[in-house]
Amino acid sequence: MKKIIVYAVTLVTLSIITIFIFNSKNKIVQNHNTKLKLPTLIWTYYEEEVIKKSQSYPYYIIRYVDSKHCIPCKLSYQELQHIFDMVNAKKKLLGAKIIFNSKDKNLIWSLAKKENITFPIAMDSTSSICKLNRCLRNIDNGYILIDKDYNILAIGNPLTDKDVREVYDRLFANSFAKSFELTKGEISSRILELGTINGKEKFDTCIYLYNYGKRPLVINDFITACGCLKISIKDKVIFPMHKAKCFVSIKPDKGFFQKNVSILSNSEDPLHFKVEGNAI
Repeated sequence: MKKIIVYAVTLVTLSIITIFIFNSKNKIVQNHNTKLKLPTLIWTYYEEEVIKKSQSYPYYIIRYVDSKHCIPCKLSYQELQHIFDMVNAKKKLLGAKIIFNSKDKNLIWSLAKKENITFPIAMDSTSSICKLNRCLRNIDNGYILIDKDYNILAIGNPLTDKDVREVYDRLFANSFAKSFELTKGEISSRILELGTINGKEKFDTCIYLYNYGKRPLVINDFITACGCLKISIKDKVIFPMHKAKCFVSIKPDKGFFQKNVSILSNSEDPLHFKVEGNAI
């Protein structure tokens, strides 16, 4: 019996130590004690010009884009450019670089030309950067903020992640805070009427979100009262005078249904809609 108790106490102790170590590692990233290890990469502007020496900045944002899905969608170059412009509005403090995890050079150069990408580009087809950095091993697609000494300051998108945005605010004299003032968001319909649908199968449709204001509309989250209703959006940042498609997926119980959806954002007016229909 004593052996069992000792064994149980040992397991609990080891679990606590493991959790502490794990949390400590996460805090190291936030405390700027982890350096980014970069593999040997060839940086270029488009395909033609190899960069030997570029302008130096106190801080850099590394945009890592994986190849698992649609690379142009994952890049969201407009978002990266917007972050860059917000930080450098008064003083040039931030440089930007893009790393593509792809073997398709033709696709990348075509994308760079189409988007008129002005930042240095590198190809990392084997995802070496994730293998070299433990804190990046679970990152499929993201933003990495570093200083000139390659210390990692934040991992995540400051436009959609509040904690990361606070890091940017602190470093860049609240340049981000002003950009998250309220804007005028609207939804294409307050009631999404589906009519009669087959309740045995998942039903997919969409609704549109619009930004008629002067600031980016940032979608933080969707709140639904029922697990049968799933809401998603690819473009969580909607720029002024732009719209974004909001995907709606539902598999309700049989009978009439009415589901409420609330959208958490920086819209000056609350954004919410209802999904109605009859499942047979």
